[in-house]
Amino acid sequence: MKLKIPSSLLILMLVYLCLGQSSADAQALSGVTGLFQIPTAEMMPDKSVRLSHHVVPQKYSVYRRTGWVRAGYIDNAQLGYIANSVTLSFLPRLEVMFRYSYELDVPRGPDIEIFMDRMVAARFLLIRESERLPAVVFGLHDPGSSGGLTRNRFSTNNYYSANYFVASKNLEAGNVRYGIHSGYAFDIGSQQSIEYRGLFGGVSLEHEQFEWFQLILEYDSFQFNTAVKILLLDRIQLLGGLYNLDKFAGGISYRFQF
Repeated sequence: MKLKIPSSLLILMLVYLCLGQSSADAQALSGVTGLFQIPTAEMMPDKSVRLSHHVVPQKYSVYRRTGWVRAGYIDNAQLGYIANSVTLSFLPRLEVMFRYSYELDVPRGPDIEIFMDRMVAARFLLIRESERLPAVVFGLHDPGSSGGLTRNRFSTNNYYSANYFVASKNLEAGNVRYGIHSGYAFDIGSQQSIEYRGLFGGVSLEHEQFEWFQLILEYDSFQFNTAVKILLLDRIQLLGGLYNLDKFAGGISYRFQF
């Protein structure tokens, strides 16, 4: 007698095998380890690389907040930008990231400029999480200035500059794991903190039987956001959420070790 396994069961088994184990060191839209928009004090494992591709709506982009919005497109709800990043953790306490951003839905032509923005970030783990103490990280985004093509000329910009300390502590209550994250962004001399200003923080929530699925609620210094993360094969992360419970943003990232 042949044993027949329902196709629905096979699909469920395949999905279970594809799901990852934990999204604790997951990536934020900004390219660094974090929740949805904000960074956390969690770090990727040593000798890790993460490649990401994210889409962000212009309405809640730092370009609009800082006043750089292409004339004639400021009220276009569909206009946004794509951010591609490479994040590297090659020392136990250091994480570096390079990101390249460009606009969406902008007509192309010889007389139309294309906005391009490049930035780097570095994060240093100052305190490892212990039973009593939270992990603490110092972050520096887009230090100094980086080249960008704006207003038909090369100029300097640092739209994503940020200087901050952030702390993270993971707690458990029954079968539920809570991640509590809180940070403060500040200016250092002429190096302004633009991407984050003052206090920011958030909470992540996971069930021990569904560690591949994470719920997120955060405040990014400007508005409240909510999001979900799904981890597949311990390598692929899917991120999707709403800025200010209004506009969708999200993307995909892939992590590997060397």
